[in-house]
Amino acid sequence: MKRPFVTVKRSLADHRWARHIFRGLPVRIAHFLLHKGRPKLARSALGLARRIYPDAQDLTLLQITIARQIGDTATERALVQSLLPALDQAVEDKSNDQIVALLIEFEAAQVDMSLKAAEYLAVTLRSEARRKALHQSLAAHPESLFATQMTAIIKAMNGHYKEASAKVSDQMRALDAAPQTPELKTRMAVLRETWSTIDRIAFAHVDWADGDDPPETALLEDTAEAPSPEDAFTASKLLREQLLQGREQEKFLGLCLDEFSAAQSLGARL
Repeated sequence: MKRPFVTVKRSLADHRWARHIFRGLPVRIAHFLLHKGRPKLARSALGLARRIYPDAQDLTLLQITIARQIGDTATERALVQSLLPALDQAVEDKSNDQIVALLIEFEAAQVDMSLKAAEYLAVTLRSEARRKALHQSLAAHPESLFATQMTAIIKAMNGHYKEASAKVSDQMRALDAAPQTPELKTRMAVLRETWSTIDRIAFAHVDWADGDDPPETALLEDTAEAPSPEDAFTASKLLREQLLQGREQEKFLGLCLDEFSAAQSLGARL
């Protein structure tokens, strides 16, 4: 007798008035509580909506924001990983807006994108028309580290090496002057690698990203400290993406195998 009841519940939940009460209203309450700096209450307000609409992507994204504000990294990463099928579907649909929005979450949670998404970016970066379309989607997220990185690389591939390098260098100087936190160190590692990528693109076209001036090695060189896990993660991810972009399939697979062998836990291997 339970199956008809579940069916009726699902049918009712799909009605417009039910979506307004059980989904729309909790979402508005959660956003209000987040704005007031009460993420734990926001999580509670969203609980019923998540149980009734477990596959709703907008609710998942809101839950990710809540988990991030609470500092619940494990939940944040698990929720982002649950979006892998949605990311692959966005790639199938060639929806740049959706791909960018999802990859921003993957970057923030330090979760690897899918191979299908990496291949899509690699193909996109080789086409001037596709780069232009992707750039338009990235422009909607100026504060995102992923968007900053990809925008700079697109500018360099379009021949605007100095503009791309200057923008990244300015951000690096600002970070270098700010109090150092793990988050800022991670951002600096990504910007440093992005700067190097821009210079390699410029060099491949017989140019220099910084003109005749020597690079600011104090910002670009690694410190004497051992790299943090966040630095290692971002550098490794960038290297894998660059190998894919260069169609270096054997080197890419070799790097993946080396990292898999060196991983100490199942989670790290996955």
